[in-house]
Amino acid sequence: LNLYRHPDIRFVVTVSDDNRRFLVEGCGIDASRVFTVLNGIDGDLFYPPERKQRRIVYLSRKHVQHPRSVQLMASQRSFLQRYEFRELPRLSHNDLASELREALVFLSSGHPEGFGLPLAEAIASGCIVVGYHGLAGRDFCNEALHQVEFGDLLGFLNSLESALMEFELNPDLITNKLISYALELRKRYSLDNERQQCLSVWSKILNASD
Repeated sequence: LNLYRHPDIRFVVTVSDDNRRFLVEGCGIDASRVFTVLNGIDGDLFYPPERKQRRIVYLSRKHVQHPRSVQLMASQRSFLQRYEFRELPRLSHNDLASELREALVFLSSGHPEGFGLPLAEAIASGCIVVGYHGLAGRDFCNEALHQVEFGDLLGFLNSLESALMEFELNPDLITNKLISYALELRKRYSLDNERQQCLSVWSKILNASD
């Protein structure tokens, strides 16, 4: 708290509304000194394709043992045995986008997250998303995410199976919902919106009087 209140720090710029609330309500920083610039999603890379693969992907990053455990447990359930699991290593942005476009499901194990870019990009790519919101993901994923309590591996497994059963019962309905979630997120978190927010925020900061 003392660092945030140091006289050399005039303003704080953060990347999510969730972070802003934490800084203002939790850390006591004056609301007029905290700005938000939301991350932009590249709509030319992250978008719902015409066809998805019967594939479940997750990233080799935060709490990777959680989706690995889910994958191992899923191998014992006949329904989930029909799906391919793939752990994604560190990839270029283009390669990650390609993987998310092809995958039907993204397992979200990032927690905590300042924004939750992988989760946002998965939603923008039309994936069924299952797992953790990472706190900041609450800004954009409440309807799209099959939410799991952090660390609840059985709940993770059951939510994954339930989401896929729901999809298989009515693929057209769920696909339309996924496309709707993707379009809404891509609109709110567009690169153009990020650019405009940067111009607005930095103009206010640079023009602020001492």
